Amino acid sequence: MVARPGTYQASNNAGELKPELHGRTDIKQFYAGLARAENIEPVPQGGSRLAPRTRHIGVIRNVLAPIAAASASSNLGPHTVGNVVIVQVNFSGAPLISAITCASLQSTITIGQILQFERFDGTDWHAFGAAFSCDPTGADRVVAMPPRTTVQARAVRLRMISAPPATISFATTGCVASYETDALSAVKLRPFTFAIDQSYVSVYTNGVTDFYRGNNFSGMATTGIVQSQLALLDVQQRFDTVLAFHEDIIPRRIKRNGADNEWISDTIPLIAIPSVDLGGTYTNAVVDVWQIYLRFPKSTEDDFASGVGIYLSISVNGEETSAAGLPTGPDWVSFVAALKAFIEALPSVEPGITLTEDHSVDGSATLNLSFTGAGNVGNRFAVTAQVVNTNSAAATTVHSVLGSPGGEPIISVGRGWPACANYYQERLILGGFKAKRGAWMASVSGEYFTFNTEQVAASGGILVNLDTDGAERIQHIARSRHLLFFTSDAEYFVADRALSRAVVPTVVNTSRNGSAPGIPIVDADGQLIYISRNNALIYSASYNDVSQAYISEPISLLASHIASDIADMAIQKASTATDAARLWMPRNDGTATLGIMLRNQDVVAFTRWTTDGKVKAVCVDGTNQTYLAVERQVGGAAQLHLERAELGLLFDGTIEQSFDEAVTHIPNLGPHDGSEVWAQADGYIVGPFTVADSAITLAVAATHVLVGRWTPPRARTLPLPSEVAERIVVKKPKRVHTVRLDLVDTSSVAIGANGFAAKNVGLARAGDQIDAPQAAISRTIVVSGLSGFTDDGQVEITQTKPGTLAWRGLTIEATR
Repeated sequence: MVARPGTYQASNNAGELKPELHGRTDIKQFYAGLARAENIEPVPQGGSRLAPRTRHIGVIRNVLAPIAAASASSNLGPHTVGNVVIVQVNFSGAPLISAITCASLQSTITIGQILQFERFDGTDWHAFGAAFSCDPTGADRVVAMPPRTTVQARAVRLRMISAPPATISFATTGCVASYETDALSAVKLRPFTFAIDQSYVSVYTNGVTDFYRGNNFSGMATTGIVQSQLALLDVQQRFDTVLAFHEDIIPRRIKRNGADNEWISDTIPLIAIPSVDLGGTYTNAVVDVWQIYLRFPKSTEDDFASGVGIYLSISVNGEETSAAGLPTGPDWVSFVAALKAFIEALPSVEPGITLTEDHSVDGSATLNLSFTGAGNVGNRFAVTAQVVNTNSAAATTVHSVLGSPGGEPIISVGRGWPACANYYQERLILGGFKAKRGAWMASVSGEYFTFNTEQVAASGGILVNLDTDGAERIQHIARSRHLLFFTSDAEYFVADRALSRAVVPTVVNTSRNGSAPGIPIVDADGQLIYISRNNALIYSASYNDVSQAYISEPISLLASHIASDIADMAIQKASTATDAARLWMPRNDGTATLGIMLRNQDVVAFTRWTTDGKVKAVCVDGTNQTYLAVERQVGGAAQLHLERAELGLLFDGTIEQSFDEAVTHIPNLGPHDGSEVWAQADGYIVGPFTVADSAITLAVAATHVLVGRWTPPRARTLPLPSEVAERIVVKKPKRVHTVRLDLVDTSSVAIGANGFAAKNVGLARAGDQIDAPQAAISRTIVVSGLSGFTDDGQVEITQTKPGTLAWRGLTIEATR
């Protein structure tokens, strides 16, 4: 056979390139790019493979609604014995219930798991969930069924099932049972990593969050965050507690209360919130007050007896007065008047101060200095004093009342709350206040909820305004080498490596791109990935030791057509299964974009991730597993599903079942009712089927079956170059006649070219076992005799039926 030249492409590490670049043979990414990359991911070492697909974990909760009570009663104590009903709620009829909530439930002493919600079905009382504990901290306590499961109840109650350790009383603002409506909720997914071996996914919906551990539902907590606020939700988690923030709600605290099924929530007890001027009319300004203590000889035989003849100088804010002398008498009135005039003559002091004296004790006198008067009230002054003409007398100062300009708390019910937060150096950092959008504050070191800025020690609270105009708002707070603030217009970092109340933080503007609200900033090996303010570009910010600043670079310019209009973002770090990190990005149109990142090897590729449904949200948990919230059609109605992405799966929403004996009837497929699915039955790929009554029927019985929806992969090459010499091209139709594909562990592939539909390529060879599933092959296949002509000469790699697919190189032979 005569060897024929061809165009070889061994790398897809540039991913899908936007159409404007399809003729840019002058850039290196052209030779590692694709015209379309869908449901595949580039392999950094060369070629591509199927992107991860998903496993069904559960149905996401619809909007909850309270059930009206026909009557209610309570017996809050005191109690000394068990088997006591604390609260009971009765209903008209027997409604279906999904959850029971006792709001702000607290007890006078701490008790273990001796409280139990129960439901009455008309005949007997039954436990509703597991028993739980209580303590003097008021918090919402909820017990819930898994989403989309209900039970009937004519009444519900809270009962103390055994005796308390001592006399106990309870308090609550009310108990309510809820049912799950047919209305879908907006959704947000966030990780909750309690320990290395205890990682949860928190599914935020309207007013509540559900927790999942692995494949199992763990419990529910209230959040107070309605679904219209979820798009801008910011959460920060440390240890067993997650904090939730939105500018329109009091910050919430959600806590794992010692067990998988016990989750409580309350408002964060914020202490010592700084007051500022928010443009109101205030009458709470505080005058700065100092005492100046004078000591002098008592005996008339001593010089300067009774203070006569001493000269006193006062320093205010580093500005020193002329010395005033105490005349014979002693004439304290003249002395005070002269000293007052000297103080008011200082540049930093306005007229109107109050200065009085008290010399009722022999050998001493006290001057009371109050900085009254317009221009002084509310300011804080530094005052020192000294006797300038003798060592026989002395003066000391005491700051007795700290001046304050008044104002109102920077956050409150009337003024709104912080929009974002983060932890940094044992402080809780809050920012993006609704009333002061460019301000941020740091808690007292080691006291996350105390913001006392009057504490002058280095560990005290800090309040800072960014040097911005009033419209710029802090959208995100991030931590890397430094503390960073991402605003609607720019990016800033605190240059000081240690935050200190004693030193005004040095905040440096490092770039002016602006970031999109509500989309988390993720850390990819020291690079902070964020979405631009117009949601059109993805930026990477990393610290540059030479410039000593964070340099932001766009990383999605070559694929901005699929890396824009982002709705959410999470990063899955490199692992043994992949050498590159995956950047998962659901888009507002329901599709998702998958970014493959290995920056030190110059790998940045973006591909499409599509499915039979709309991807709404994403998160990566503490075990580095990706979870997706996907809206799918089930029986003709929309339903939200929680799914986990796994490399090696072939289907989406995969439901895996094993049977003791081979069966043809495969049940429990409710999440796919009415939809087309495929099955992998004892290794054989069979289908498609349409699920009816939550089941399908196989033609051949099997013991191990995976069923799910299938979306085929698509990889289309870029147009073949037309150059015949440097900067010289010949434009004429091209015919791809042969494709050589170096396959790796592949069991299904289809190839098309010249605008014709792809056709399945048979992989079986003579001698292969015929009574076994198609074995995955690793060899070069040759598809020749392809017909047709096009201007571009493109090849498409896809599948016509599910199977494994990976390749390390592609050779295109064409006539042009």
